[in-house]
Amino acid sequence: MIYLRGIVAKSNFPILYHRILRGVIIKTYCKNVDICNPQTIEPWISLYRSTLKPQRRASFNRLSEKYGGIHGISIEIAKRIQCRNLNLAKVKVSERCDKSSNKMRKIGVESTMQQIMDYVAVYTLMPMLRAKVGYYQCASIPGRGQIFGKEAIEKWIRNKYRPSKYFDKMDIRHCFESISFKTIEKLLNRDIHKNPTLIWFVVELCKTHGEGLSIGSFLSQWLCNYVMSYAYHYASEKIYKARRGKKKMLFDHVLFYMDDIYISSRDKRDLRMGSKTLVEYFKKELGLTIKPNHIIHKIDENNPIDMMGYVITPKKTVIRARVFNRLRRTCIRGWQLYCNHQWIPLSYANKITAYNGIIKHSDSRTIRNKLHFGVLFKQSLYVRYYYYVIKS
Repeated sequence: MIYLRGIVAKSNFPILYHRILRGVIIKTYCKNVDICNPQTIEPWISLYRSTLKPQRRASFNRLSEKYGGIHGISIEIAKRIQCRNLNLAKVKVSERCDKSSNKMRKIGVESTMQQIMDYVAVYTLMPMLRAKVGYYQCASIPGRGQIFGKEAIEKWIRNKYRPSKYFDKMDIRHCFESISFKTIEKLLNRDIHKNPTLIWFVVELCKTHGEGLSIGSFLSQWLCNYVMSYAYHYASEKIYKARRGKKKMLFDHVLFYMDDIYISSRDKRDLRMGSKTLVEYFKKELGLTIKPNHIIHKIDENNPIDMMGYVITPKKTVIRARVFNRLRRTCIRGWQLYCNHQWIPLSYANKITAYNGIIKHSDSRTIRNKLHFGVLFKQSLYVRYYYYVIKS
């Protein structure tokens, strides 16, 4: 008797082993999770409450008073799932200008009950999401953000012994709006088909957004990463060519930052062939379109990699131009107020504090000194401490 990942086989072990390798037998997740049980839901509601800022807890407190605390909310959500009626209003959409790119974004504004349900859905799916999302998918994942992706690209292009020579940067057109419910349902039926209630719950939450996923939703960002994970694993594991009976991967490195894709290779022909295959996979399997303006560049000082708020070259990493312009204006205004012995406004203090990370992790020592960023950062910390701790 032989054990293989919890599967017991006797005489049919070779057949079973090859079926697993070919993907005929697929590992399923979340099969023992009872989402209709209030005890399963209650911890995720407590987690949602702990993430709220003090000024945002008023709506949650009103909902808690209505249903009699966190336990009452969990009972109400469990009842709605059992009755197959979530009773949620359609998500309101407001258009906002993204200052970093000057694009108009459609931001979804969800009710408090739906935000709680998003947390319940995400953390119920978390065993599957942890298994599926790739290592170099750097968006909305704790510990794997902009800094993680930037350092990975720096390591790849500055490797002394085997550096990447060519790269291609792709962008998906209207990524969130283009991910359909059918695609999500098809992938969920593949991975958690033994829990149809959970599949129904996730799909119903998505339908409140209208067409596609909603920007600003906790569930949407994880589902987007989940859908992108199929393309990530396809690019990093299944795009290859056969030479002398051996497989040679066409990409040396693959990195996804939500809908931005970075691929690199030492061979320009391999990169061109692999990028075409990846574009076809996005269109055929996921129903997503890659913008046609992506071009293969040689990695050098004249062709920097502009990604995740940084401009990365083989020798240095600097801040993106439009981000730097906003940073410079904020610091000049803050320094004028400081020299006139005036308080830095809270809005400026929040901006300066937020820019600390991007200056710290780039080659910006000269800029830091010229803009007096160190002094402004200390003052901003004091202003924030006064408003959020002392005054509150």
